[in-house]
Amino acid sequence: MPRYGPPPEPPDEPPVATDEPSLTRWSPSRKALAILASGAMVAAFVFNFVPRSTPRKRVIPTTTRPAPTTTSSTSTTTTSTSTTSTTVFRSRRTATTL
Repeated sequence: MPRYGPPPEPPDEPPVATDEPSLTRWSPSRKALAILASGAMVAAFVFNFVPRSTPRKRVIPTTTRPAPTTTSSTSTTTTSTSTTSTTVFRSRRTATTL
């Protein structure tokens, strides 16, 4: 007796071959389409590995920024207090006051 249970039953007899045509019927247009599609898949696979005549150049988009501009410092004197304010523009949207 096997370790995990009784052995499986033997398979049934294979069916006897008959002279009936197969269930899949291929029309000439379906055969041509299958051959064309197979050829296209093989060509696409082969074309994927064909080396290029010129190496691929990687294009990195660059943007230019305007040079940072500074404004001259202004001095304001009131009574005995002196204040100096400098504004530095780092980009067009934001300004920092020191």
